[in-house]
Amino acid sequence: MLLGLAKLIGWILAHLPEEGLKALAWCLGQFTYHGYRSRRRVMLHSLKSSFPEKTEAWRRSVACTSCIRLMETALLSLAAPFLSESRIRTMASATEATCSYFGAYSANPRPIVLGTAHFAYWEGLTWLPLFLQPGQAPELVTVFRPLRDPKMDEWLKSTRERFGVKLMSRRSGLHASLHVLQRKGIVTLLFDQSAGSHGYLTEFLGRECSTTPLPGMLVERTGAETAIIFARRTSFWRFTIDLVPVKAADQTPQAVTVALNRELERLFRDDENLCASWLWMHQRWRILDRPEERRKLEAKRGGLIR
Repeated sequence: MLLGLAKLIGWILAHLPEEGLKALAWCLGQFTYHGYRSRRRVMLHSLKSSFPEKTEAWRRSVACTSCIRLMETALLSLAAPFLSESRIRTMASATEATCSYFGAYSANPRPIVLGTAHFAYWEGLTWLPLFLQPGQAPELVTVFRPLRDPKMDEWLKSTRERFGVKLMSRRSGLHASLHVLQRKGIVTLLFDQSAGSHGYLTEFLGRECSTTPLPGMLVERTGAETAIIFARRTSFWRFTIDLVPVKAADQTPQAVTVALNRELERLFRDDENLCASWLWMHQRWRILDRPEERRKLEAKRGGLIR
């Protein structure tokens, strides 16, 4: 039932005029911002703590835009399985930096860990092989959280893998990712969510948070390179896939974790478009409100790493 409904909605969205979809996303985003008061408080508090030098009007604008772009992303995710390859090629592209990076990879294959973040249109990262030259597409695996509905999960996995990116359940975890990297493949995984008592206590935009150690653990065990890959929104349902290398002080999990956070901070501060595209609704700094969880993290990991 749920799968059938999702397919129906996705097909309808894929065939609606984009101007209508844009208006729908705007209305849904405005409703989310104004109607979801608890999350609005989270967003505005996070923005005020992260950018105290900005005006209240700027912070409200960024929060509202973030909600609208979240709705744009949700609509795109539903419609994506029903978008033709030719249409996708008109919607997205890869930057010169991204193409050059993968061109260098094809000439010299090596293990790479790509960090991803909750910027708008993250669904489109699975389209990357379409924009690479023949022979440049590597073994590219994305770690994801499976859905609870097995049929829905199987269908979404198959649609997201149609251009060559493989999805790996995070239940497979470190062990399966290591095998990919040992074959000089590429593993992508999210690193910008709160990891609770399982992460490292780090700083992001001036405040303490918990960050997953998994990218750093993979780098330490395989000697992999590290970079951040993300979708840079240019207009409604239009974006480029961009990539920036990340240089850590060394290949320890702590150093890689800190380097990923610092590079993501730089992207936020240098590009207001990216800042407004991030999922500010997420409680990135929630460990500050959970003293017991923070104490467990300190005891487990040895305190704040810088």
